[in-house]
Amino acid sequence: MISVTSGDRVLVRSADGRDVQRVAVTGVVRGSSFPVVWVCHENEWLAARSSGRKPEAVPWPVEYVTTNNCSVT
Repeated sequence: MISVTSGDRVLVRSADGRDVQRVAVTGVVRGSSFPVVWVCHENEWLAARSSGRKPEAVPWPVEYVTTNNCSVT
């Protein structure tokens, strides 16, 4: 299982096989049927941080998430 924390830049594999960059909002957490990482677009991450709110995020199956251990500031 990957090691990811909130604020890490991650690559997620989309349904059409593309790898797209996102920001992890959580580490690995339990989903309804499998482990997930909640992710959002980097613009959403930055906007949420600047306005003091939680980012709008979506759960991504952990098996389709990779990280380079680089955080967004």
